[in-house]
Amino acid sequence: MFDHDGRALRHAEEARTIVTTTPGLSKRDVARVQTIYARVLLNEGRDKEAYAVLRDSLAKQGGLGLKVSLDDIATRSDLAIAALRNKDVEAARRYLVYTGAGRMKDQPFSRAVDMEPPACNPAAGVKPEDVAIVEFTLDTDGHVSDVTPIFTTGGRASAIAFTEAVRDWSWKPEDAKAIPLIFRASTRIELRCLRAPEAPSIFTPSQEVMNTWFDSRGLGRPAWADMPEARALPLQRTAADEAGIAGLRGMMAVALSPLAERKEREAMSARALARAAEVGAPPAAQVLLSGYDMKNYDGAKYRAALRQTLADPRVAADPISAATLRLAIAAPRYKAKPPADALALLEPVIAAPFPANHPLKIAALLSKADVLAQARDYAGAQAAFQQTGLTAEQCSLFGLTPALTRAGGGSSDYPDAAFQFGFEGWVRAEFDVTADGRTATQRAVAAYPPFIFNDAAMGVVRGARFTSSYRPEGALACSGQQRAIVFSMP
Repeated sequence: MFDHDGRALRHAEEARTIVTTTPGLSKRDVARVQTIYARVLLNEGRDKEAYAVLRDSLAKQGGLGLKVSLDDIATRSDLAIAALRNKDVEAARRYLVYTGAGRMKDQPFSRAVDMEPPACNPAAGVKPEDVAIVEFTLDTDGHVSDVTPIFTTGGRASAIAFTEAVRDWSWKPEDAKAIPLIFRASTRIELRCLRAPEAPSIFTPSQEVMNTWFDSRGLGRPAWADMPEARALPLQRTAADEAGIAGLRGMMAVALSPLAERKEREAMSARALARAAEVGAPPAAQVLLSGYDMKNYDGAKYRAALRQTLADPRVAADPISAATLRLAIAAPRYKAKPPADALALLEPVIAAPFPANHPLKIAALLSKADVLAQARDYAGAQAAFQQTGLTAEQCSLFGLTPALTRAGGGSSDYPDAAFQFGFEGWVRAEFDVTADGRTATQRAVAAYPPFIFNDAAMGVVRGARFTSSYRPEGALACSGQQRAIVFSMP
Protein backbone atom coordinates (compact mmCIF):
# COMPACT_ATOMS: atom_id res chain seq x y z
CA MET A 1 0.00 0.00 0.00
CA PHE A 2 2.90 2.40 0.65
CA ASP A 3 5.17 1.44 -2.28
CA HIS A 4 3.27 3.59 -4.81
CA ASP A 5 4.12 1.18 -7.61
CA GLY A 6 0.55 0.32 -8.60
CA ARG A 7 0.49 -3.24 -7.23
CA ALA A 8 -1.63 -2.49 -4.15
CA LEU A 9 -4.15 -0.62 -6.26
CA ARG A 10 -4.44 -3.50 -8.76
CA HIS A 11 -5.04 -6.00 -5.94
CA ALA A 12 -7.59 -3.71 -4.26
CA GLU A 13 -9.46 -3.12 -7.52
CA GLU A 14 -9.58 -6.86 -8.20
CA ALA A 15 -10.87 -7.55 -4.68
CA ARG A 16 -13.54 -4.89 -5.11
CA THR A 17 -14.60 -6.39 -8.45
CA ILE A 18 -14.91 -9.84 -6.85
CA VAL A 19 -17.17 -8.71 -3.99
CA THR A 20 -19.36 -6.49 -6.16
CA THR A 21 -19.98 -9.25 -8.73
CA THR A 22 -20.32 -12.27 -6.45
CA PRO A 23 -23.96 -13.09 -5.61
CA GLY A 24 -25.00 -13.61 -2.01
CA LEU A 25 -22.54 -11.29 -0.31
CA SER A 26 -23.98 -8.80 2.14
CA LYS A 27 -23.61 -5.04 1.83
CA ARG A 28 -21.35 -5.14 4.86
CA ASP A 29 -19.06 -7.65 3.11
CA VAL A 30 -18.78 -5.27 0.17
CA ALA A 31 -18.22 -2.29 2.46
CA ARG A 32 -15.37 -4.05 4.25
CA VAL A 33 -13.46 -4.60 1.00
CA GLN A 34 -14.35 -1.18 -0.37
CA THR A 35 -12.87 0.46 2.73
CA ILE A 36 -9.52 -1.20 2.06
CA TYR A 37 -9.73 -0.16 -1.58
CA ALA A 38 -10.41 3.44 -0.53
CA ARG A 39 -7.48 3.30 1.90
CA VAL A 40 -5.19 2.46 -1.01
CA LEU A 41 -6.64 5.42 -2.94
CA LEU A 42 -5.94 7.71 0.04
CA ASN A 43 -2.33 6.61 0.19
CA GLU A 44 -2.06 7.18 -3.56
CA GLY A 45 -3.26 10.77 -3.09
CA ARG A 46 -6.58 10.16 -4.88
CA ASP A 47 -8.51 11.81 -2.08
CA LYS A 48 -11.80 12.67 -3.87
CA GLU A 49 -12.20 9.14 -5.23
CA ALA A 50 -11.44 7.67 -1.79
CA TYR A 51 -13.98 9.99 -0.14
CA ALA A 52 -16.72 8.88 -2.55
CA VAL A 53 -15.96 5.17 -2.08
CA LEU A 54 -15.90 5.49 1.71
CA ARG A 55 -19.23 7.31 1.80
CA ASP A 56 -20.70 4.46 -0.23
CA SER A 57 -19.20 1.98 2.27
CA LEU A 58 -20.75 3.94 5.13
CA ALA A 59 -24.17 3.78 3.42
CA LYS A 60 -23.82 0.02 2.94
CA GLN A 61 -23.06 -0.29 6.68
CA GLY A 62 -26.29 1.51 7.53
CA GLY A 63 -25.00 5.06 7.99
CA LEU A 64 -23.96 6.78 11.20
CA GLY A 65 -25.69 4.64 13.82
CA LEU A 66 -24.96 4.71 17.54
CA LYS A 67 -23.92 1.05 17.73
CA VAL A 68 -20.67 0.13 16.04
CA SER A 69 -18.54 -2.83 15.08
CA LEU A 70 -14.80 -2.67 14.40
CA ASP A 71 -15.62 -2.50 10.68
CA ASP A 72 -17.84 0.54 11.26
CA ILE A 73 -15.11 2.26 13.26
CA ALA A 74 -12.54 1.56 10.51
CA THR A 75 -14.75 3.03 7.78
CA ARG A 76 -15.65 6.11 9.80
CA SER A 77 -12.04 6.67 10.82
CA ASP A 78 -10.93 6.42 7.18
CA LEU A 79 -13.75 8.81 6.25
CA ALA A 80 -12.38 11.34 8.74
CA ILE A 81 -8.98 11.16 7.03
CA ALA A 82 -10.57 11.50 3.59
CA ALA A 83 -12.72 14.42 4.72
CA LEU A 84 -9.71 16.28 6.07
CA ARG A 85 -7.76 15.57 2.90
CA ASN A 86 -10.69 17.12 1.02
CA LYS A 87 -10.78 20.09 3.45
CA ASP A 88 -14.21 19.10 4.80
CA VAL A 89 -13.28 19.69 8.46
CA GLU A 90 -16.83 19.66 9.84
CA ALA A 91 -17.53 16.27 8.26
CA ALA A 92 -14.24 14.89 9.57
CA ARG A 93 -15.23 15.81 13.12
CA ARG A 94 -18.66 14.26 12.65
CA TYR A 95 -17.21 10.96 11.42
CA LEU A 96 -14.78 10.86 14.36
CA VAL A 97 -17.65 11.53 16.78
CA TYR A 98 -19.38 8.42 15.45
CA THR A 99 -16.32 6.24 16.01
CA GLY A 100 -16.72 6.78 19.76
CA ALA A 101 -13.12 8.02 20.05
CA GLY A 102 -12.43 10.67 22.66
CA ARG A 103 -14.92 9.31 25.16
CA MET A 104 -13.00 7.38 27.79
CA LYS A 105 -13.18 8.10 31.49
CA ASP A 106 -9.95 9.51 32.98
CA GLN A 107 -8.08 9.44 29.62
CA PRO A 108 -6.10 6.19 30.17
CA PHE A 109 -4.60 6.39 26.66
CA SER A 110 -2.79 9.60 27.60
CA ARG A 111 -0.87 7.90 30.40
CA ALA A 112 1.47 5.75 28.34
CA VAL A 113 4.78 5.33 30.15
CA ASP A 114 6.65 4.92 26.88
CA MET A 115 5.30 6.61 23.75
CA GLU A 116 8.26 7.60 21.62
CA PRO A 117 7.62 8.42 17.94
CA PRO A 118 10.41 7.52 15.50
CA ALA A 119 13.29 9.91 14.86
CA CYS A 120 13.20 11.88 11.63
CA ASN A 121 15.66 10.61 9.06
CA PRO A 122 15.04 12.27 5.69
CA ALA A 123 17.88 10.31 4.06
CA ALA A 124 16.05 7.08 4.97
CA GLY A 125 12.63 8.37 3.91
CA VAL A 126 11.27 9.56 7.28
CA LYS A 127 10.68 13.30 6.89
CA PRO A 128 9.52 15.88 9.46
CA GLU A 129 6.55 16.81 7.27
CA ASP A 130 5.29 13.22 7.10
CA VAL A 131 1.99 12.50 8.89
CA ALA A 132 0.93 8.95 9.70
CA ILE A 133 -2.14 7.24 11.15
CA VAL A 134 -1.29 3.97 12.87
CA GLU A 135 -3.77 1.44 14.26
CA PHE A 136 -2.89 -0.94 17.07
CA THR A 137 -4.21 -3.38 19.65
CA LEU A 138 -3.37 -2.91 23.33
CA ASP A 139 -3.18 -6.01 25.52
CA THR A 140 -4.27 -5.94 29.17
CA ASP A 141 -0.66 -6.18 30.39
CA GLY A 142 0.06 -2.86 28.66
CA HIS A 143 2.03 -4.01 25.61
CA VAL A 144 1.10 -3.23 22.02
CA SER A 145 0.35 -5.87 19.39
CA ASP A 146 -1.12 -6.07 15.88
CA VAL A 147 0.23 -2.72 14.70
CA THR A 148 -0.99 -1.63 11.26
CA PRO A 149 -0.09 1.50 9.31
CA ILE A 150 -3.29 3.00 7.90
CA PHE A 151 -2.14 6.15 6.15
CA THR A 152 1.02 8.17 5.65
CA THR A 153 2.02 11.04 3.44
CA GLY A 154 5.40 9.31 3.11
CA GLY A 155 6.26 5.96 1.58
CA ARG A 156 7.23 2.47 2.73
CA ALA A 157 10.11 3.64 4.95
CA SER A 158 7.83 6.09 6.72
CA ALA A 159 5.10 3.50 7.28
CA ILE A 160 7.58 0.97 8.68
CA ALA A 161 9.27 3.50 10.98
CA PHE A 162 6.00 4.62 12.55
CA THR A 163 4.76 1.05 12.90
CA GLU A 164 7.94 -0.15 14.60
CA ALA A 165 7.86 2.80 16.99
CA VAL A 166 4.29 2.08 18.12
CA ARG A 167 5.13 -1.60 18.60
CA ASP A 168 7.49 -0.61 21.43
CA TRP A 169 5.01 1.52 23.40
CA SER A 170 3.84 0.51 26.89
CA TRP A 171 1.06 1.35 29.35
CA LYS A 172 0.62 0.34 32.96
CA PRO A 173 -1.67 -2.72 33.15
CA GLU A 174 -4.28 -0.86 35.23
CA ASP A 175 -4.45 1.91 32.60
CA ALA A 176 -4.70 -0.61 29.76
CA LYS A 177 -7.53 -2.45 31.52
CA ALA A 178 -9.41 0.84 32.02
CA ILE A 179 -9.71 1.24 28.24
CA PRO A 180 -12.93 -0.27 26.83
CA LEU A 181 -12.34 -3.53 25.00
CA ILE A 182 -13.40 -2.23 21.57
CA PHE A 183 -10.77 0.53 21.76
CA ARG A 184 -8.09 -1.78 23.12
CA ALA A 185 -8.81 -3.99 20.12
CA SER A 186 -8.40 -1.17 17.63
CA THR A 187 -7.24 2.38 18.26
CA ARG A 188 -5.67 4.92 15.95
CA ILE A 189 -3.03 7.52 16.71
CA GLU A 190 -1.85 10.44 14.58
CA LEU A 191 1.96 10.60 14.45
CA ARG A 192 4.90 12.65 13.23
CA CYS A 193 8.60 11.92 13.64
CA LEU A 194 10.85 13.60 16.22
CA ARG A 195 13.20 16.19 14.76
CA ALA A 196 15.65 16.13 17.67
CA PRO A 197 16.47 13.53 20.33
CA GLU A 198 16.17 14.65 23.92
CA ALA A 199 19.47 15.36 25.66
CA PRO A 200 20.81 12.36 27.61
CA SER A 201 20.06 12.26 31.31
CA ILE A 202 22.81 13.20 33.76
CA PHE A 203 22.24 9.73 35.24
CA THR A 204 23.35 8.09 31.97
CA PRO A 205 27.06 7.86 32.96
CA SER A 206 26.09 6.09 36.20
CA GLN A 207 23.94 3.63 34.27
CA GLU A 208 26.89 2.99 31.94
CA VAL A 209 29.10 2.28 34.97
CA MET A 210 26.60 -0.31 36.22
CA ASN A 211 26.23 -1.93 32.78
CA THR A 212 30.01 -2.27 32.51
CA TRP A 213 30.20 -3.74 36.00
CA PHE A 214 27.45 -6.28 35.29
CA ASP A 215 29.23 -7.26 32.07
CA SER A 216 32.52 -7.70 33.96
CA ARG A 217 30.77 -10.16 36.26
CA GLY A 218 29.76 -12.34 33.29
CA LEU A 219 26.05 -11.56 33.20
CA GLY A 220 25.83 -10.51 29.55
CA ARG A 221 22.85 -8.64 28.13
CA PRO A 222 19.60 -9.16 30.05
CA ALA A 223 16.78 -10.95 28.27
CA TRP A 224 14.66 -7.80 28.44
CA ALA A 225 17.26 -5.47 26.91
CA ASP A 226 15.37 -4.80 23.67
CA MET A 227 11.82 -5.34 24.92
CA PRO A 228 9.10 -2.75 25.47
CA GLU A 229 8.69 -1.85 29.14
CA ALA A 230 5.42 -3.78 29.45
CA ARG A 231 6.99 -7.02 28.23
CA ALA A 232 10.21 -6.46 30.18
CA LEU A 233 8.73 -5.93 33.65
CA PRO A 234 7.61 -9.56 34.30
CA LEU A 235 11.10 -10.79 33.38
CA GLN A 236 12.69 -8.14 35.58
CA ARG A 237 10.52 -9.18 38.53
CA THR A 238 11.58 -12.80 38.04
CA ALA A 239 15.23 -11.78 37.85
CA ALA A 240 14.86 -9.78 41.08
CA ASP A 241 14.31 -13.07 42.95
CA GLU A 242 17.64 -14.49 41.78
CA ALA A 243 20.66 -14.65 44.05
CA GLY A 244 23.70 -12.42 44.03
CA ILE A 245 24.54 -9.94 41.29
CA ALA A 246 21.91 -11.25 38.86
CA GLY A 247 19.26 -10.52 41.48
CA LEU A 248 20.64 -7.01 41.96
CA ARG A 249 20.28 -6.28 38.26
CA GLY A 250 16.65 -7.42 38.34
CA MET A 251 15.90 -5.41 41.48
CA MET A 252 17.37 -2.25 39.99
CA ALA A 253 15.42 -2.75 36.77
CA VAL A 254 12.13 -3.00 38.68
CA ALA A 255 13.01 -0.06 40.94
CA LEU A 256 13.70 2.08 37.88
CA SER A 257 10.77 0.82 35.79
CA PRO A 258 8.17 3.46 34.90
CA LEU A 259 5.53 0.71 34.93
CA ALA A 260 5.99 -0.40 38.53
CA GLU A 261 3.84 1.24 41.20
CA ARG A 262 5.46 3.58 43.72
CA LYS A 263 5.22 1.13 46.63
CA GLU A 264 6.83 -1.63 44.58
CA ARG A 265 9.60 0.70 43.39
CA GLU A 266 10.31 1.86 46.93
CA ALA A 267 10.41 -1.68 48.29
CA MET A 268 12.56 -2.91 45.41
CA SER A 269 14.91 0.05 45.79
CA ALA A 270 15.45 -0.82 49.46
CA ARG A 271 16.15 -4.45 48.55
CA ALA A 272 18.53 -3.38 45.79
CA LEU A 273 20.50 -1.06 48.10
CA ALA A 274 20.96 -3.89 50.60
CA ARG A 275 22.03 -6.33 47.87
CA ALA A 276 24.41 -3.76 46.34
CA ALA A 277 26.19 -3.48 49.68
CA GLU A 278 26.39 -7.30 49.97
CA VAL A 279 27.95 -7.85 46.55
CA GLY A 280 30.20 -4.78 46.56
CA ALA A 281 28.49 -2.94 43.70
CA PRO A 282 29.90 0.42 42.56
CA PRO A 283 28.50 3.61 44.18
CA ALA A 284 26.68 4.22 40.90
CA ALA A 285 24.01 1.80 42.14
CA GLN A 286 23.23 4.09 45.07
CA VAL A 287 23.13 7.11 42.75
CA LEU A 288 20.64 5.52 40.36
CA LEU A 289 18.41 4.28 43.16
CA SER A 290 18.45 7.63 44.97
CA GLY A 291 17.21 9.30 41.78
CA TYR A 292 14.66 6.64 40.84
CA ASP A 293 11.58 8.82 41.32
CA MET A 294 12.27 11.63 38.86
CA LYS A 295 8.57 12.53 38.75
CA ASN A 296 8.54 13.65 42.39
CA TYR A 297 8.01 17.39 42.12
CA ASP A 298 8.73 18.02 45.80
CA GLY A 299 12.05 19.72 45.14
CA ALA A 300 13.07 20.03 48.79
CA LYS A 301 12.33 16.39 49.59
CA TYR A 302 14.07 15.15 46.44
CA ARG A 303 17.17 17.23 47.03
CA ALA A 304 17.33 16.13 50.66
CA ALA A 305 17.39 12.49 49.54
CA LEU A 306 20.18 13.21 47.07
CA ARG A 307 22.22 15.11 49.66
CA GLN A 308 21.90 12.18 52.04
CA THR A 309 23.32 9.85 49.38
CA LEU A 310 26.12 12.32 48.59
CA ALA A 311 27.08 12.34 52.30
CA ASP A 312 28.09 8.68 52.05
CA PRO A 313 31.95 8.79 51.98
CA ARG A 314 32.14 6.00 49.40
CA VAL A 315 29.79 7.87 47.04
CA ALA A 316 31.49 11.21 47.61
CA ALA A 317 34.87 9.67 46.74
CA ASP A 318 33.65 8.36 43.37
CA PRO A 319 33.98 11.13 40.73
CA ILE A 320 31.05 10.12 38.50
CA SER A 321 28.69 9.38 41.40
CA ALA A 322 29.51 12.59 43.25
CA ALA A 323 29.30 14.70 40.09
CA THR A 324 25.93 13.25 39.12
CA LEU A 325 24.42 13.94 42.53
CA ARG A 326 25.83 17.47 42.68
CA LEU A 327 24.37 18.27 39.27
CA ALA A 328 20.96 16.85 40.22
CA ILE A 329 20.86 18.82 43.49
CA ALA A 330 21.92 22.06 41.77
CA ALA A 331 19.36 21.79 38.97
CA PRO A 332 16.14 23.84 39.00
CA ARG A 333 12.98 21.80 39.43
CA TYR A 334 9.31 22.44 38.87
CA LYS A 335 8.53 25.68 40.75
CA ALA A 336 11.84 25.32 42.63
CA LYS A 337 14.83 27.49 41.75
CA PRO A 338 18.41 26.21 42.06
CA PRO A 339 19.47 25.96 45.74
CA ALA A 340 21.49 28.74 47.36
CA ASP A 341 24.65 26.60 47.25
CA ALA A 342 24.31 25.74 43.54
CA LEU A 343 27.69 27.23 42.60
CA ALA A 344 29.41 25.44 45.47
CA LEU A 345 27.92 22.19 44.22
CA LEU A 346 28.97 22.76 40.61
CA GLU A 347 32.59 23.84 41.12
CA PRO A 348 33.84 20.38 42.24
CA VAL A 349 32.23 18.84 39.15
CA ILE A 350 34.04 21.31 36.91
CA ALA A 351 37.32 20.58 38.72
CA ALA A 352 36.84 16.78 38.65
CA PRO A 353 39.38 14.68 36.69
CA PHE A 354 37.13 14.23 33.66
CA PRO A 355 38.11 14.81 30.03
CA ALA A 356 37.24 18.31 28.83
CA ASN A 357 34.36 16.98 26.74
CA HIS A 358 32.86 14.74 29.44
CA PRO A 359 29.06 15.27 29.51
CA LEU A 360 29.00 15.82 33.30
CA LYS A 361 31.69 18.51 33.11
CA ILE A 362 29.91 20.25 30.23
CA ALA A 363 26.58 20.05 32.06
CA ALA A 364 28.18 21.61 35.14
CA LEU A 365 29.66 24.48 33.11
CA LEU A 366 26.33 25.16 31.40
CA SER A 367 24.54 25.07 34.75
CA LYS A 368 27.13 27.47 36.21
CA ALA A 369 26.58 29.85 33.30
CA ASP A 370 22.81 29.77 33.98
CA VAL A 371 23.24 30.51 37.69
CA LEU A 372 25.67 33.37 37.05
CA ALA A 373 23.45 34.89 34.36
CA GLN A 374 20.46 34.83 36.70
CA ALA A 375 22.63 36.69 39.22
CA ARG A 376 23.42 39.22 36.42
CA ASP A 377 27.08 38.19 36.28
CA TYR A 378 27.10 38.05 32.49
CA ALA A 379 30.89 38.13 32.18
CA GLY A 380 31.19 35.11 34.45
CA ALA A 381 28.40 33.35 32.57
CA GLN A 382 30.14 33.94 29.26
CA ALA A 383 33.44 32.66 30.65
CA ALA A 384 31.80 29.47 31.94
CA PHE A 385 30.09 28.90 28.61
CA GLN A 386 33.31 29.41 26.68
CA GLN A 387 34.98 26.72 28.81
CA THR A 388 32.56 24.15 27.37
CA GLY A 389 34.10 24.54 23.92
CA LEU A 390 30.61 24.26 22.42
CA THR A 391 29.09 26.36 19.70
CA ALA A 392 25.80 28.09 20.43
CA GLU A 393 24.00 25.38 18.41
CA GLN A 394 25.65 22.43 20.21
CA CYS A 395 24.83 23.49 23.75
CA SER A 396 21.24 22.25 23.59
CA LEU A 397 22.54 18.68 23.28
CA PHE A 398 24.04 18.68 26.80
CA GLY A 399 23.08 19.59 30.31
CA LEU A 400 19.87 19.60 32.25
CA THR A 401 16.42 20.27 30.90
CA PRO A 402 15.01 23.70 31.85
CA ALA A 403 12.29 23.38 34.49
CA LEU A 404 8.69 24.34 33.76
CA THR A 405 7.76 27.51 35.66
CA ARG A 406 4.34 28.23 34.17
CA ALA A 407 1.91 25.94 32.41
CA GLY A 408 0.53 27.52 29.29
CA GLY A 409 -3.07 26.29 29.30
CA GLY A 410 -6.47 26.96 30.80
CA SER A 411 -10.14 26.22 30.17
CA SER A 412 -10.27 28.90 27.45
CA ASP A 413 -7.90 26.78 25.36
CA TYR A 414 -10.46 23.99 24.94
CA PRO A 415 -11.52 24.05 21.28
CA ASP A 416 -15.17 25.09 20.91
CA ALA A 417 -15.88 22.47 18.26
CA ALA A 418 -14.41 19.68 20.40
CA PHE A 419 -16.45 20.86 23.38
CA GLN A 420 -19.65 20.94 21.33
CA PHE A 421 -19.04 17.43 20.04
CA GLY A 422 -18.06 16.15 23.50
CA PHE A 423 -14.51 15.22 22.49
CA GLU A 424 -11.74 14.59 25.00
CA GLY A 425 -8.20 13.78 23.98
CA TRP A 426 -4.52 14.57 24.22
CA VAL A 427 -1.56 15.69 22.18
CA ARG A 428 2.13 15.02 22.71
CA ALA A 429 4.06 18.08 21.59
CA GLU A 430 7.69 18.47 20.57
CA PHE A 431 9.27 21.88 20.96
CA ASP A 432 12.49 23.75 21.64
CA VAL A 433 13.14 26.01 24.63
CA THR A 434 14.81 29.36 23.99
CA ALA A 435 17.35 30.95 26.30
CA ASP A 436 14.69 33.17 27.89
CA GLY A 437 12.47 30.18 28.72
CA ARG A 438 9.94 30.50 25.89
CA THR A 439 9.03 27.71 23.48
CA ALA A 440 9.73 27.61 19.75
CA THR A 441 9.09 25.35 16.73
CA GLN A 442 6.11 23.71 18.42
CA ARG A 443 4.61 20.71 16.63
CA ALA A 444 2.33 17.79 17.45
CA VAL A 445 4.09 14.42 17.23
CA ALA A 446 1.29 12.20 18.62
CA ALA A 447 -2.42 12.89 19.00
CA TYR A 448 -5.60 11.08 20.04
CA PRO A 449 -8.13 11.33 18.54
CA PRO A 450 -6.33 12.31 15.35
CA PHE A 451 -6.59 15.90 14.11
CA ILE A 452 -8.87 17.32 16.83
CA PHE A 453 -6.68 19.07 19.42
CA ASN A 454 -3.43 19.83 17.56
CA ASP A 455 -3.93 23.57 17.11
CA ALA A 456 -5.19 24.09 20.66
CA ALA A 457 -2.31 22.09 22.10
CA MET A 458 0.24 24.17 20.22
CA GLY A 459 -1.36 27.28 21.71
CA VAL A 460 -0.90 25.83 25.19
CA VAL A 461 2.75 25.01 24.51
CA ARG A 462 3.37 28.52 23.16
CA GLY A 463 2.10 29.92 26.46
CA ALA A 464 4.33 27.72 28.67
CA ARG A 465 7.43 29.16 30.32
CA PHE A 466 10.63 27.48 31.52
CA THR A 467 13.61 28.57 33.55
CA SER A 468 15.97 30.81 31.62
CA SER A 469 19.40 29.63 30.47
CA TYR A 470 22.53 31.48 29.46
CA ARG A 471 23.18 31.08 25.75
CA PRO A 472 25.27 33.41 23.58
CA GLU A 473 23.72 34.89 20.47
CA GLY A 474 20.22 33.95 21.63
CA ALA A 475 20.71 30.25 20.82
CA LEU A 476 18.38 27.50 22.00
CA ALA A 477 18.64 26.33 25.58
CA CYS A 478 17.16 22.92 24.89
CA SER A 479 15.92 21.17 21.77
CA GLY A 480 13.52 18.29 21.25
CA GLN A 481 11.52 18.61 24.47
CA GLN A 482 8.25 16.70 24.77
CA ARG A 483 5.13 17.32 26.85
CA ALA A 484 1.66 15.80 26.83
CA ILE A 485 -1.31 18.20 26.83
CA VAL A 486 -4.56 16.57 27.99
CA PHE A 487 -8.01 17.97 27.17
CA SER A 488 -10.69 16.76 29.61
CA MET A 489 -14.35 17.76 29.85
CA PRO A 490 -15.56 19.18 33.21
